[in-house]
Amino acid sequence: MEVSIAMIKCASVTGALLLQIIRLIIPLQLPVLR
Repeated sequence: MEVSIAMIKCASVTGALLLQIIRLIIPLQLPVLR
């Protein structure tokens, strides 16, 4: 149980960081694509 909970927490944290990074990168890439 403890191991699975820890893995879920790590996955949620990494997912949130990836979403923030993507939100920062997409606006920078849009002008290049256009």
